[in-house]
Amino acid sequence: MISMTGVMITVYPMTHSFFAKDFAYFGSEACCSYFEDKVNAKNVCEIIQIAYSNNFDGLKQKCKKILTGHKEEVDAAKLKELPKDILFDVYCV
Repeated sequence: MISMTGVMITVYPMTHSFFAKDFAYFGSEACCSYFEDKVNAKNVCEIIQIAYSNNFDGLKQKCKKILTGHKEEVDAAKLKELPKDILFDVYCV
């Protein structure tokens, strides 16, 4: 069974490209709110990439807090796969 968060992570980029004009305001706000409600230590590595690629500042901050405050709960293998610019921003800035 795929979690709703997993589905949203897969569908969001595709939906954004097809309906970019209308989606830019309504869809991105709805997705950002959804991700802010659902982000946790198990899915933070996937969601932080969405936050950075779409400039969701509130979501970025929430993800950063999870990554720094719940280090022991975050999958180390997924953490190592994050882009270097994100890791630098989370742990060095």
